[in-house]
Amino acid sequence: MKTNKTWLLSWFAAALAAGVTSVAAQDGGGTSNASSPAPVAGVAPAGTRLNFTSLDPSHPYPLSGTLYLPGKSATPCPAVVMIHGTSGINCVGAFYRDSILKAGIAIFEVDFKTGIYTGPRDRPSPDTLVAMGFAALKELRKSPAIDPDRIGIMGFSMGGHLTVNAAFEKKPQIMDGR
Repeated sequence: MKTNKTWLLSWFAAALAAGVTSVAAQDGGGTSNASSPAPVAGVAPAGTRLNFTSLDPSHPYPLSGTLYLPGKSATPCPAVVMIHGTSGINCVGAFYRDSILKAGIAIFEVDFKTGIYTGPRDRPSPDTLVAMGFAALKELRKSPAIDPDRIGIMGFSMGGHLTVNAAFEKKPQIMDGR
């Protein structure tokens, strides 16, 4: 079985965005900043910072993330919330960014570390992190550029743990504002 970036992206893209045109059929593109879609009223351009608050009432942390829109995609487009590991946003998310954007999938790369914790010892509990993940999903659903029925969540290390916990959340409708 292949375990490279292309295989992972192919699986992810197929699972998240059935009906999205294949990467091979699209123009070469480049990074999200190099080929932004035409502006649409009420739609954030690629690389736009969004601020929101955790859904955990006992820990209403101020949160933020950067929304990257694919360069050549119809709106609304599918999207993924990308969650970093304990060390915060680093090169891991950047490693996948271009491939996901070229597949026509927007990325909302969230920052759950800055101003909240410094390392594993003072990191919020898993339940608090899940509430932060659902807050990111809720914020992303507000964008007219995003198809609210085609939003996924992925993470690395701590973010992967959060992703699994979010999948098993008993009351996701309450957590994500639906």
